Amino acid sequence: MTGVPDVDVPHLVQEAHERCKQYLSPTPIEYSPYLSDQIEGDVWLKLDLMQRTTSFKFRGALNKILSLTKTELDKGVVSVSTGNYALAVAEAMRIRNRRATIYVAEDIDPSRLALLRAHGLDLVVYGKAAWDAEKEARRVAEDKD
Repeated sequence: MTGVPDVDVPHLVQEAHERCKQYLSPTPIEYSPYLSDQIEGDVWLKLDLMQRTTSFKFRGALNKILSLTKTELDKGVVSVSTGNYALAVAEAMRIRNRRATIYVAEDIDPSRLALLRAHGLDLVVYGKAAWDAEKEARRVAEDKD
């Protein structure tokens, strides 16, 4: 493929596995007869709802946060989310004994806002909609570089 860097993907996957394995719960897989019938093949579902934050998003957030150097962590972690990814970032940062700043929009459900606060996130409510919060989070993150 043109324009794709030469990357050793299996090596990167192995590094991520080694970095994260002590923090991840084993997750079962379950055969889905319905989906298997739909595609006329075997479909197995990985039940990542068994992870600490009840979502597959914990794997990605954990890998990213664990890969950051102390210098990078000292600059701060800024993200935007109204749900599962924010909880995943919060848990990964707890493992690193840090806090993250998460941007959310004004239209966030109050119960969701309370849940995110309870997980140790520094929340910034910005803009009317999620896109506004995302643009601001990106601007703030770029200014920290």
